[in-house]
Amino acid sequence: MGNIGEIFQLRHNVPSKMYTIFMDSLLKTVRNQISFCIVKAYTHLKLKDATRMLHFTNDVETVHFANEKKWVMRDHVFNFDTVESDYPEMKYENVIDKTMAYAHELENI
Repeated sequence: MGNIGEIFQLRHNVPSKMYTIFMDSLLKTVRNQISFCIVKAYTHLKLKDATRMLHFTNDVETVHFANEKKWVMRDHVFNFDTVESDYPEMKYENVIDKTMAYAHELENI
């Protein structure tokens, strides 16, 4: 997991409320990237492990996220055998461009 956990901790320690929008967008992007890696790396994953890996505070949040991703869960285990083919590729350049533009705008404020 590396320093990814620190990103989620920073959400609660932003220097100004104006950063909250940026942090929410960043956390969503990070979770989407983690979920992409999960689908690529695992055929099965327990709900509690997915909750930990995605940095959710409880299993209900994980199930909600998983439903949005159309992950299949049976007996508290996600099965990714059928998910991979339908999983969209992330457009990293677009995310980076928007993040950098937003950071530039914050500097101007």
